[in-house]
Amino acid sequence: MELPDSLLDCLVRETALVSEFSVLLEAETQALVNREAFDQLPGLAQQKEELALRLAALSDHRDSLLARLGLPAGHEGTGQAAAQDARLSETWQVLLARAAKARELNDRNSALVELSLRYTRQSLDALRELSGVATAGTYDAQGRGRRAYGGKNIVAA
Repeated sequence: MELPDSLLDCLVRETALVSEFSVLLEAETQALVNREAFDQLPGLAQQKEELALRLAALSDHRDSLLARLGLPAGHEGTGQAAAQDARLSETWQVLLARAAKARELNDRNSALVELSLRYTRQSLDALRELSGVATAGTYDAQGRGRRAYGGKNIVAA
């Protein structure tokens, strides 16, 4: 296989993986929005990690192909190769568009996670205040953690 064909194949495979990644991000969005589906998040995170590793390997492979063509690594070299071959150009543009979509989905999910964490912290703070334990997480003069149940030992000595 000639180098431009190998580069095209690499870009096609990267595009497919980015599309798979976007599907996982959409599923993650649904799991974050639908609290009953929270149990899906660990599996989705693992799948995303596996895809990210595969994408990184393909990116490294693309960089090695670009080097063999005498081009710089990364976007710069890929853009230069795409400028020389219409097939590469079309596939590169599709990859860039899908990567931008995946980035937007990831940013949205990050915002959803941050919002959920903020809500959880506020809820915990409100519960601590209602129970009279607004100092939860602090220590007394002897360095012992303050107890959330009024400071009494629950185990008889």
